Amino acid sequence: MVRTLWQNTRVSRLRRLRSRALIASLLCAIAHAEVAAAQNRPALQLQGYLNTTKVDTGHDVPFVMTATNLSTEAVLNLRVPYVGGSHVSLYRAWWCSNPQDVKGWESLQACPVARTLAPGQSTTIFGTIRTFERGTTSVIAAVEWESPYLSRATVQLGTLEVEDWWVRWIAALAAVLPGLALPIVVAILGAWFQWRLKETEHSRQEHAQKLADQRNDREYLRSEQAEALRLMLPISHDYDVKYYADLDSAAGETVEAISIVRSLGPGRVPTSALDSAFYEWLFLFVRIRFLNANGAFYFKNQTGELLVGALFKAFSLTFVDQCPPHGGPPTLPAGEAQRARRLLGQAVDSTEPRASLDSVLTRLELERTLGTGTLLALANWFHVRVMQSDVAESMQYLRAFRAVLTFETYRPYVHWYGRQVRLRLDDDLLLAVVRLCERLRADEELCGVADELDEYLIEAGIPGEAVHRARNAQGTTPSARNHISAPTA
Repeated sequence: MVRTLWQNTRVSRLRRLRSRALIASLLCAIAHAEVAAAQNRPALQLQGYLNTTKVDTGHDVPFVMTATNLSTEAVLNLRVPYVGGSHVSLYRAWWCSNPQDVKGWESLQACPVARTLAPGQSTTIFGTIRTFERGTTSVIAAVEWESPYLSRATVQLGTLEVEDWWVRWIAALAAVLPGLALPIVVAILGAWFQWRLKETEHSRQEHAQKLADQRNDREYLRSEQAEALRLMLPISHDYDVKYYADLDSAAGETVEAISIVRSLGPGRVPTSALDSAFYEWLFLFVRIRFLNANGAFYFKNQTGELLVGALFKAFSLTFVDQCPPHGGPPTLPAGEAQRARRLLGQAVDSTEPRASLDSVLTRLELERTLGTGTLLALANWFHVRVMQSDVAESMQYLRAFRAVLTFETYRPYVHWYGRQVRLRLDDDLLLAVVRLCERLRADEELCGVADELDEYLIEAGIPGEAVHRARNAQGTTPSARNHISAPTA
């Protein structure tokens, strides 16, 4: 019995020893597992986010990234050598001293986020990426550090969908278009018509203001010139100030306005431009009427007086009466030519010598509203006449008229200016001058002094060979010209 008890006690001891050995082995295994887990655990925990998930091409997207040291040792030289994707690239590295200049791998390697990151310490990284083409891309950031060995890890900041703004706009519009198609069309058409009306009115006002400003500038300049002449030569320039300066300006404005209208071509000229040209043309005849009512052309050279008067008469005959060359009958029926001349006379008589553009055009608009009036009838005739092809020849006479008038106006001041004033005529204008008698009646005084006309042109500064060349191109010598211009039965 004692032996049996001793055996049972021995068995119990052996069982207790075995249990203790098993518990010790389990504790060792658990300790080894914890050590192994600690060794396999990453040193840094990385998290990153994008500011948005959809963006247009060429736009900037901010991002933020957090790095936490999970190890028991300090992390050294924490760097972000790469941030990007297939459709984006790094644009600003705000953790660097020069964010806009740091984009490549080498520059980012030289720009650490933190020199030392203690255990449990975190740091936040900010930056900006820029999209450059459409598509869907994953934005990835690469991080490297030393602890103490060089380690690298990547973190996905997010998925970015890059597309053009108009693609999203069209998609949104397509979703709501079926129910809003008619209201949208009506709104667009209404807005377009309103915009068009405003633009038309704005253009008209700008054009009117531009013309008014130009006229005011010219009036101011002309006034300054007239005042200077008045102070310089109080006697000899009296007619220049009263008549010739305004007449010279009116001729120049008429040439410019008609040239602009004719350059636009038939059917493409706005009514405002035609009305402005009509005003300049009418104002030219008003100034001539004012001159004739107070005298005539009085120059220091009689041939110059005859020439400038004959040139304007040639312009009037070819433009208003539409007379053909060689003194033939007018191309218009007698009644129509007389009607045009009568309308011109009535309009000239009813217009003040200093009438402004606004006053004349206001009166024209009033008659246009009423549908009747002398000024309206003359303007309608002018709108048709100015676009006809033979007006180009009339404009040559008007340009030559202005050239001679300018020459004779400034000729008395040759000693004041200290230089010789020259008559400036190109080949076409010179030919128009020497062919002047073809447009005039046979009793014109100028047609009987062709030799004096040649001498006058040469004295005025036209080369003699140019005058003779124009005579030869005309095919008529001075003596024969006197014969052609002689009165006939």
